[in-house]
Amino acid sequence: MSHSFVLPKISDYWDTGKDSIPRFAAALAAQSPTAAGETASAIRAAITAHVRVLPDQWLPRVAFVVAEDLYRAANAITIWTASIADYLECSAGTFFGLLSRRGYCLHYVIDNSFQEMQRPTELFPLWFQACGIEYVCPQLLESQFGLEPIESQGVASEILRKCFADSRHYVVLDTDSIESSFAAPLEQRDTKGVITVVRTEAPGPGSKSLVYLAGQPLGMAPERSHP
Repeated sequence: MSHSFVLPKISDYWDTGKDSIPRFAAALAAQSPTAAGETASAIRAAITAHVRVLPDQWLPRVAFVVAEDLYRAANAITIWTASIADYLECSAGTFFGLLSRRGYCLHYVIDNSFQEMQRPTELFPLWFQACGIEYVCPQLLESQFGLEPIESQGVASEILRKCFADSRHYVVLDTDSIESSFAAPLEQRDTKGVITVVRTEAPGPGSKSLVYLAGQPLGMAPERSHP
């Protein structure tokens, strides 16, 4: 096992303040294929050990922190590489797989605008897929299928309801939201095991988001907040 990848806190694997994702992805890229495979296995084992000792009262809060850090990192990173995808798969992918096994499902709702659409339509789909999270964006559906905005938002709602029925984690981002844009996740918010994060501020310094577990507020957090 690569002991340099056994970190003190589970949040350390995605800490934006420490540039964890690009730093560890670069370390993976520098290794031989055999060594990188062994390191990825060590990361999966370490995260599994972290999650195993987290009680149910803390796991949803940790999931919130992980989701927040992943979104912040996706907004800050300047390059997308195969090693970043590999790192996200073995770290975040492992975490969210374990979260599902514990009976929880993340619904991350983002109401943010973007001046440039490259991240929402090109980077974010690859980023969250690597994390084991479904990514839904009406503006992406418009560019992929030539839909009108009202059509794309209807299709997005159908996809979200299918994700919910299949107990899949999802991120939904609407850069040009209307009143009904987030009706589906808000309808699902009261369901047992559903962790709903609502972000209406861009992920800059001091920004906040709300987190609910089965409809009950767990709090509002600026920056990072974890045990």
